[in-house]
Amino acid sequence: MLRSTLFAAAALSLAAPGFARTNDLKLELARIEQALQAPATPMTAVLKLRRERILRQLEADRAPQAATGAQGTNAPSFIVAPNTNTPGACGALEYGVAGATFTFSNSPALAIVDNTTVSDTITVSGVGASTFDVDVTIAATHTWCADMQIRLVSPSGTIVPLSSGRGGSNDDVFNGTLFDDQSANPIGSYVFTNLVAAPDLRPEAPLNGSLAGEDPNGVWTLEIQDTASGDVGVLSDWTLTITDGFALSIPPSFGAPTTFSTGPTAVAIVDNSTVSSPLTISGGPSVISGLTVYIEVTHTWSADMLIQVQSPLGTIVDLSNRRGGSTDNVFNGTTFSMASPNVIGSYAFSNNVVAVSLRPDGNLGLFDGEDANGTWNLLVNDNANGDVGEIKRFDLNFPAGCAQEYGNYCTAGTSLNGCVPTLSATGSPSAAAASGFVISASGVDGNRNGLLYYGIAPTSMPFAAGYLCIAAPRQRMGQAQYTGGTAGGCDGSLSVDLQTFATGHPAALAMPLTAGMTLYFQASVRDNGSPENRVMSDAIAVTLAP
Repeated sequence: MLRSTLFAAAALSLAAPGFARTNDLKLELARIEQALQAPATPMTAVLKLRRERILRQLEADRAPQAATGAQGTNAPSFIVAPNTNTPGACGALEYGVAGATFTFSNSPALAIVDNTTVSDTITVSGVGASTFDVDVTIAATHTWCADMQIRLVSPSGTIVPLSSGRGGSNDDVFNGTLFDDQSANPIGSYVFTNLVAAPDLRPEAPLNGSLAGEDPNGVWTLEIQDTASGDVGVLSDWTLTITDGFALSIPPSFGAPTTFSTGPTAVAIVDNSTVSSPLTISGGPSVISGLTVYIEVTHTWSADMLIQVQSPLGTIVDLSNRRGGSTDNVFNGTTFSMASPNVIGSYAFSNNVVAVSLRPDGNLGLFDGEDANGTWNLLVNDNANGDVGEIKRFDLNFPAGCAQEYGNYCTAGTSLNGCVPTLSATGSPSAAAASGFVISASGVDGNRNGLLYYGIAPTSMPFAAGYLCIAAPRQRMGQAQYTGGTAGGCDGSLSVDLQTFATGHPAALAMPLTAGMTLYFQASVRDNGSPENRVMSDAIAVTLAP
């Protein structure tokens, strides 16, 4: 009875947002200091580790909101990133917790030479081990800016195209430009002006989607490739702004798509003209998400063409903006998808070899939320003489419902028996369903007590044996459960049906369940001898569907 009461009291602190965290930490530190005055025991090392964690946390709490470090600005405020998933849609789930922001700069005065790739590096250190957000600012002068391919390479080798032949014949349009995923200006549709720097742009490929979760410490490289003769420039300086923390991007898992096709067609592509191939959809989805486009277009000298797709509402997205160089027929069977690893701006085309899969110049996500029904158009503009072609087919593919709308984040602790409690989920996270979505913890110490709880915001801070992954306020999902399994083994488990819990607890935190709501789940398991006498699981973030 005493053991159960102690566990319940300890667990209650997880759901007690009324106490100031700093005061709680100070009280716990005082208890630990008192215990360390006694003769050494097997618990001494554990207590010392916990003391160090508390001291670090108290130091962080005392830090000012913005403090200048050795190589950057540290702003240690936890900020919940918005979940970009539309209820019922099939976009990736994007959320996380931002930690500190660091700024690193270099001023190389590097000459950008014709038909050459030049590069400069910045070494990042002292940043947390996981990337949350990356922004890049460059100051580069160059005449005829479309000569340049500008790329960022992370310490892990990930290449992110920032600008792929953009800017046209304009000069110096990147002489003070911020590349930021949150910019309202997609680079593919931005209207450049000669000798006017674009203040901020959304890059060719997403920085955060490409780099989230990587260790940012190490050597970053900015590459600038000049692809033509007659125009040169200088990279004066560039800046990396990196926010650590944890970021979670859960890719959608699609069912069989619904495809609408023109079927075989024959629309002649005429020199110095724009032609269109219409496709009328009836019975398509009322809310678009995750659209992909398939085309069969033949043409000699492919770079003559600007290929675009236009929705019934008039939204236009570039598929290929003068890509393919002098090659022939490279789009005669190409699927354009935002999930393709082949960024069109850096793709190596081969004559008469079809590029099967490409990430387009524009953002197909601009169609998300629109009604698919109505007349679409594939638009092809040929801006030169001497080479022609034909639109042979045009398909639109709309994914079925998502098969995954949740994912794990944060780091599980390890119990004294070596068990690592891990969360998983089964079923559909439907806000309207009466039951069927079950949160489970496996790999749990056997013959123990444990509980599952949830909250409405994530965090990540050392706590007990592991990390506290859910910010206050937190809600216990019923009473402590017996894990079952074998004493000393890792075969115990915990589980709760979310919808059943919601029905039985209408006054609980965040009830009633609603579509689009994101909840965060974690488990705590009794572990006598560990800090706080418990071990923490990893966590799951769940976005509810209708």
